Amino acid sequence: MYAEKYASPVSATTIRVSREIRDRLNLLSSQRDDASLEQTIEFLIDELWKSRCVEQADHLREADPSGWQAGLAKASRTDRYLHPEKAA
Repeated sequence: MYAEKYASPVSATTIRVSREIRDRLNLLSSQRDDASLEQTIEFLIDELWKSRCVEQADHLREADPSGWQAGLAKASRTDRYLHPEKAA
């Protein structure tokens, strides 16, 4: 997800990791329907990205509850404007 949207295409490369990390990644890959190591790493990066987004949203909501509500209302109005078919 993140890599497809934001990273520029690059050729394959090699990264050095410890045997322990390699073995842990292989185990995770096997538990994800035998996903490739690349797919597993991409999944982990995406999950970390989503987790950080949620943390930031939680922080913003707690720091300014009224501003958060105003932002939600504005987003709702914008969504209805951009996607009137969903407003029904």
